[in-house]
This record gives sequence, C-alpha cells and structure tokens, in this order.
Amino acid sequence: MDALHPGSDVDAVDQALIDIVDGEAAHEHVLLVSHQPLISYILGHYLGDPGAVPALSPGGLATLSLDTPGKDCGRILFWAQPPEFEASV
Repeated sequence: MDALHPGSDVDAVDQALIDIVDGEAAHEHVLLVSHQPLISYILGHYLGDPGAVPALSPGGLATLSLDTPGKDCGRILFWAQPPEFEASV
C-alpha cells in the first residue's frame, strides 16, 4: 500500500486505515509493516506522544489498540526490539 512507503505521511496512513475499517471487507485486526522514520511517526501520531516508544530498530515491532484511525486515538499494548524481543510497556 502506497501509504506505507518511505516518504509517505501519517495522514495517508490514517486514510488507508479508514478505508480498510470502513470498507466492504472490514477487518478487526490490521498489520502494518513499514520502515523508519515513517513507523516512528505513525506510533507517535496514534499514541499522541512521539517518545512513547523508542525508535524501532530493523525487526522491531509494536502492537497498538486504536479506537479509530487518528491522532492520539491509540494505546500501546506491546513493543519489542531484536534480538531479545523483551516486552516493554
């Protein structure tokens, strides 16, 4: 999806998620995969705090719960960095 390509922005990600959530084949769970720095912008946008999760290294992951796609609408459930993948909240 173009919204997750490097150089995209969080507004494009919001719209892509709205299209998925409101679409004919709506999904309860969605997995987004992208690269830095976009993924850190996405996390900061949805959590309302750019420092809530440290910048993810390659292979890092974060799990969020979103009320709706938009600024400050989510909460962190889990994040981990390789190689240990120890959870931090």
